[in-house]
Amino acid sequence: ITFLPGTDQLLFSTAQFDQGRAFSYDNGDLYIADTDTGKFRKLPYYISDFYISPDGKYIARDRIGAIDVLGLEGNIIRKNLVIYTPSQPSFLPPGIMWEPDSKGLIILLPVRTNFDLGYISEFTVWRYSLEEGRGVQIPLEILPTEGKLGMVSPDGKWILYNNAEEHYGFYLGDLNTGHAELYVSEDYISYYWSSDSEHFVYSTAGGTLYLGSVNGSPQPIGGGEFLGWIDSKRYFYYVREKNIVILGNVNGSQNIVSIHIPKTYSPRAFFAFVMPQASPN
Repeated sequence: ITFLPGTDQLLFSTAQFDQGRAFSYDNGDLYIADTDTGKFRKLPYYISDFYISPDGKYIARDRIGAIDVLGLEGNIIRKNLVIYTPSQPSFLPPGIMWEPDSKGLIILLPVRTNFDLGYISEFTVWRYSLEEGRGVQIPLEILPTEGKLGMVSPDGKWILYNNAEEHYGFYLGDLNTGHAELYVSEDYISYYWSSDSEHFVYSTAGGTLYLGSVNGSPQPIGGGEFLGWIDSKRYFYYVREKNIVILGNVNGSQNIVSIHIPKTYSPRAFFAFVMPQASPN
């Protein structure tokens, strides 16, 4: 479930739940709902994973072997923008991220086509143009080893990604020059860019949060579950042991903002930001 950027239009897909097997089945559909009127319509696409462009006009979808770009009115903008060979016997999903101007995609494609679980595969990084319909490889000095975990900065200049071969940690890559440097040598890490494309929050496997920067070393935040950025300087995270939500700032300040979340739920499951309407006066 996600909102189209800058609108009240909600995109969602549906699934069926098998109670006997306790398993859900993706229906491969996609709906657009108007949250003001409650009306919704089904798009004429089969979609498993979808990726919304920053301007809210396009959808990228992976068909396992090809990536298309679709419009919101049932039209196909670019069929087979990317064609790749799926790995077998285990499928390695590509990383799919939009350029900030919505005119292209950053794609992470697996190098190995013969892959089984328990091994490591590197991913090459490509920049695909919607207008030209072709891709150019970005010559990163150190390649990612987990495609879907790559994260491009909002301005399209940087990429954060994991590499499990050189040093088990994550790298900061310059998408203009291809230069990459080890930012932190840690085990599994997830990361979240600020809209300023300078700061990011990352979490280690042990659940410790840090504030990172393209211009500086990491600063510890504390233990917890990252919830999201409010704006370019402020973020929320949840401390389950204390059942509190904390508002953090890139300047280092922190404030408790909530202690009313049921412990049986993950706050991420129902957490969202709402922009208040401007006063008529």
